[in-house]
Amino acid sequence: MNPKGRRKSRKIPAVLNEDERARLIDAVDTDSPAGLRNLLIIQLCLDAGLRSAEVLSSATRSGPSHKLRSFPFLPSLTMS
Repeated sequence: MNPKGRRKSRKIPAVLNEDERARLIDAVDTDSPAGLRNLLIIQLCLDAGLRSAEVLSSATRSGPSHKLRSFPFLPSLTMS
């Protein structure tokens, strides 16, 4: 809070439109295991609305609690 007790306004985060989303997913090279992993991470972020910090904190079990995090099962993440 600032000294006058008013809240500082927050900027609304930018979101990707459908074309930007498709181009991001299409840019991933899925010919390797690392590429498939990256695709799943990107899709998880996009579909579940996760921020990069949330993905990183779930992948690294750092911190005093070392708790496991769960994510919703998203049908779009299944490999056909």
